[in-house]
Amino acid sequence: TGTGAMVAGIAASLLATAIGGLPLLLPRPAARDSATVPLLAMALRFLVVVVLAVALALSGLVPVAPTLLWLALSYLVLLAAEAAFTARAVVQKGV
Repeated sequence: TGTGAMVAGIAASLLATAIGGLPLLLPRPAARDSATVPLLAMALRFLVVVVLAVALALSGLVPVAPTLLWLALSYLVLLAAEAAFTARAVVQKGV
């Protein structure tokens, strides 16, 4: 149903955002690696959301088009939140 697709898409984006934020919460790396932490977080989030999108699309549990639409919309909204969190982490931790 449409509601199931909405829940699945938003849940996938939330999970990807949570997993993608983990590198920013880890202890501060060496100075030479500090610039890669925000990039690693972004790449990890994207990788997780792609894997979850493919899994949801192939599972047949929810309609594909509405699920991917909700996934994309929630991904964009959470991208803004993640960017703010990343900027704050860079300033506070010197990541």
